[in-house]
Amino acid sequence: DTDSDPRIWIVFADFPDYYQNQNAPSTRVNRAAYVNPADVDPDTSAVFNEHDIFYINAGLMRNSPTNASKLRTWFIPSGLAMLIRTGTRPDEEIWIVRGLGQVAQFEIYGMTYIPNTAGIQQCLRLFSAAPDLELASWASGDKPADFGRNLAQELLWFMYLRQRVDDSICYDIAQSDTTGMINITRAIDPSVPDSLAPDQLLFPLYEDYLIANVVNHLDSDYEGGIYRYDFLEGASY
Repeated sequence: DTDSDPRIWIVFADFPDYYQNQNAPSTRVNRAAYVNPADVDPDTSAVFNEHDIFYINAGLMRNSPTNASKLRTWFIPSGLAMLIRTGTRPDEEIWIVRGLGQVAQFEIYGMTYIPNTAGIQQCLRLFSAAPDLELASWASGDKPADFGRNLAQELLWFMYLRQRVDDSICYDIAQSDTTGMINITRAIDPSVPDSLAPDQLLFPLYEDYLIANVVNHLDSDYEGGIYRYDFLEGASY
């Protein structure tokens, strides 16, 4: 609670989500949910609507009401998770905020999918076709499906942490008083000093995660199954 109001506000609005292309008119990236850190930032210079609030894009898929309804419904848990994290630390890195949103969507609705358009499954398809991305850069991939390749990568990283560390690790990350990779290393093991945690905790897990992205389809029990995603069992990624 950042505004002394027990309510959470959900605003359905056609908010601008346009990407300025280099040599062409701007186009939509199809961002379905958004949290503005200025809404929950206690700094008096950060002013927006000043509520615990997240926004659902009502301007998407106007020519397909059924799909539009699905998309808005799926992203309500995403928006709530993003708000929880941003409300705790408005300066959290965007890729972590968005990744937690994807985990929340999967937890409630599973493998969401609008063919060739949107949903977790579509993001995973985009990522599997071109997975060479920087994890901590939320917009390093192409813009379709709101930088869907990046959303898939973030989801995979957090699901991998849940599998390897503890199923509750995302709760710890969402409520942490630190940000970025230090947030994640403390969630893995808070007893390890921050100066040692990247080398001792983060890099070994990240290297295994990269291998899992390559060989998950083999569904192997090698090394206790650390090179596969349990939540994708039966999927063709």
